[in-house]
Amino acid sequence: MCERSNISEHAFDGAAAWAALPAHVEARTGAFALECGVAMGIMAHAGGPALRAAEQAFDFSSQLLQEAVLGYDGVSDRDWLNDHLAADGGTFSVPSCVGMVCRQCRCSHNDPCEEGCGWLADGLRTACAAPEPDAGVEAAAPLQPGDVVVNGVVRHEPKLPEEEARAVVKGACRAVGASELAEVQPMRSDLRRLAAAIDGMHAEIEEEAP
Repeated sequence: MCERSNISEHAFDGAAAWAALPAHVEARTGAFALECGVAMGIMAHAGGPALRAAEQAFDFSSQLLQEAVLGYDGVSDRDWLNDHLAADGGTFSVPSCVGMVCRQCRCSHNDPCEEGCGWLADGLRTACAAPEPDAGVEAAAPLQPGDVVVNGVVRHEPKLPEEEARAVVKGACRAVGASELAEVQPMRSDLRRLAAAIDGMHAEIEEEAP
């Protein structure tokens, strides 16, 4: 998951804000918006002196447009900035022209994730949703000492005394040594040496016993 979002769940509605502006604010805002748009058009088509002049016009008209929109009698800060006194800086209402925006990763209809994803809910892309455990799948309990898993079933095998354990291993070695598996050399000799070593260890234990 991404870090906490500062995108508000409510977009900034330019049409609604425009309708609420006083006539003189609409006039100056519209004029600067038109000049900014024309400057962009010249920048896209012209070169030479006209391009340089259009770039200056674009920079200047953009500043004037911002002042007209956000000035003292323009759009209220409350329309696009929420809880600005909060410790984290509050949240911002992104303009609605980009469509729905993910509040986690800021991707939108016009600027989707590179790897591709869909909408899980309003303001939340599938790539930003916390993964949920598969339905019907439970976490396996940890195995306890002596537990073994056979064909997916956990069962408890009590610990064998050392003498019995050696006898089991020795018997298994001799059984495999007498089977077709021992036809592969040097497996037969290895199993015999292992069984002999177990016999020797058992004899040493008996000699040490009081």
